[in-house]
Amino acid sequence: MTARITITAAVIRAGLIALLMLLLAGCAGLRGDRSPEEWLSLSIAGLAATDNYAYKGQTVVATAEGWSHTPKTFQGKVVGHETIKAQADDGVTWNPVELLKEIQTDHKQIEIVKNAGPHTAAAKGAGKTVKLRVLTDEAAAREKWKQKLTGELDQLESGAPIEQTEYRKAYLNELNKSRAQLSSMLKTLQVHSEYQILIDASNLIPLSMEEQTVLTYIKDNKQKEEMRKTTMQFGSFDGRVVVPAGGK
Repeated sequence: MTARITITAAVIRAGLIALLMLLLAGCAGLRGDRSPEEWLSLSIAGLAATDNYAYKGQTVVATAEGWSHTPKTFQGKVVGHETIKAQADDGVTWNPVELLKEIQTDHKQIEIVKNAGPHTAAAKGAGKTVKLRVLTDEAAAREKWKQKLTGELDQLESGAPIEQTEYRKAYLNELNKSRAQLSSMLKTLQVHSEYQILIDASNLIPLSMEEQTVLTYIKDNKQKEEMRKTTMQFGSFDGRVVVPAGGK
């Protein structure tokens, strides 16, 4: 009996989500063009309501001096709203819906930068696309990166050797130096993050997301700059293949 109630509730929720999306789409159509905020909200709801889809992408980090890390790739499949077969070079598990919600929460400005034409003729579920440009609030972005960098250092500390050896002593000594250096750098940290999100206007789902983040800070009395670029593509929505114009 409990299982039947749970299944029924899930069906009702799915039905309500679909109904809400139709109502929002209809109301927006009566008012005219949707606002950038509405496009983002509808695309997040559309992806959250999609049972199955795949995603893949990569992150590249570089400095103003021209030095760069090896690109970190990631990919995953979402089946029944649960992420499975997630793979990432850095061990990070990406949650696309939560990422988009975070972008929505921390945004300072959203604008439509491109109304694209139809998808390629070979693509199924063809329709128009809308590209959004999202600027993140600087204070929110700065706090996010402070927590991220501090958390990574905490993970290194938790991985310190247990045995009381000279190696452990040297390890913790270097870690303490790094923590002091990081603390100094974070005091001057400035973060600028911008996202571009391509949305399938017909199906109200995101097709791709690109992040460009610039970190500036003072180190050894010199201003430093690092750039991070992440690209992510979505596809195989409930078994459908949707390709943006110019995509392969």
